Amino acid sequence: MSFINAFAVNTLNNLQVTSWDGTTRNYTAQVVVPPMLTYDSQNGNVNYVDFRVELLCEQNFISDSSTITATTGLAIGGGFAIPFILPLSWSLGSSNICTILNSGDYEDYPSITIYGPVLSPVVQHLEKSNTISFPGVELFTGDYITIQYLSNGISVLKNGTTPYYQYMTGNLSTLQIGNNNFQFGASRNDASALLKVQFINKRRSQ
Repeated sequence: MSFINAFAVNTLNNLQVTSWDGTTRNYTAQVVVPPMLTYDSQNGNVNYVDFRVELLCEQNFISDSSTITATTGLAIGGGFAIPFILPLSWSLGSSNICTILNSGDYEDYPSITIYGPVLSPVVQHLEKSNTISFPGVELFTGDYITIQYLSNGISVLKNGTTPYYQYMTGNLSTLQIGNNNFQFGASRNDASALLKVQFINKRRSQ
């Protein structure tokens, strides 16, 4: 009975299912019909273990059970001056780029977090030619801004509580299938500043 009672009917559940090959997937769903097992009416033993669970999913994809994280800092000065303008993707160098792989078959939004100290941070999603920036915003040591999509739309919070959408220009873009490169820039570079990009792979099928 504990197996059957584990499925709360008509309640939103976070279910983790392991396939025969060991692959684990997460589902956010309501159980419409719980497992039905046949019992021996005389001694209470289970006659067979085949069962079926009917689910009503809130989202039309299957999520991996782990989060992928990529980080990068700002490009810190050095070298020599070049007497002409370079594109942003060149001028800041490769040390301020992080790569995150979408190995699923569904394009979804990442979660982006910018950690101070940093002034006027800029994040570019190079494959989508998409830019998010916070002009004139200064984050001090210990401050951070998180940009993510929730069920009710985009969320931009400073230090986890203060709404900061009004200070942002641009918008969050989905990750293409394959590699996605994010470049971190600012009007003043600090070696302690950090960009963190997080993503959970999603699939429309196993």
